[in-house]
Amino acid sequence: MKKTQKIFFRVVGITVILSILCAPLTNAVSTPVAGRSYRERTLLLNRIGISAEYDEKAFITRGDFTVLALQAMGVEPIDGAAVFSDVSGEQGKYINTAAMIKLVSGSENGKFEPDRIIKSEEAAAICMRMLGYDEVIAGNYPGKYLEYAAKLKITDKISAGENLSGAEAAKMIFKTLDTNYLEETYTMNSGKREYKVSDGTYLSERFMVEK
Repeated sequence: MKKTQKIFFRVVGITVILSILCAPLTNAVSTPVAGRSYRERTLLLNRIGISAEYDEKAFITRGDFTVLALQAMGVEPIDGAAVFSDVSGEQGKYINTAAMIKLVSGSENGKFEPDRIIKSEEAAAICMRMLGYDEVIAGNYPGKYLEYAAKLKITDKISAGENLSGAEAAKMIFKTLDTNYLEETYTMNSGKREYKVSDGTYLSERFMVEK
């Protein structure tokens, strides 16, 4: 996750895309972010440059959710060696990049299954890695990922084991962006890595969205 955080802090200066209704985007989006409908969430996500226009009721695939997660972090897909044998095109670049920064993983046969409907626990694991919790959770999948995601209300009203809809995906990504991420600290005396909850969120620090 340390590598993921480094990439996150290098994304300052990313250009924010067109606002809703084509109005100019100001320095801060003065919009409440809690308790919003699916349409309101997707409009705000689109306003800050995240392509979240998926059918509200249709299920979302592992590939599409991975693209959303990387866009939300501000990580640009890179050309490089293919990590998985069953991904290609622009989406494949996103998925391979996500694997390189340990945001996602595949199966033992080297496949990612990008077209398979994503389960809520898979999405929860991605969201927790976005927030820097992977080292703390220490690979205890899916139990601890679901536990932490529930505590942070990222999976609020979303059951474990269910297929994720477009509305639920937008809700989880939106809530992740609005949750204080975990940051790594280093104590010289102990020589150990420690972690603390930051004061910032992706929305406040990367997109300057005010509550």
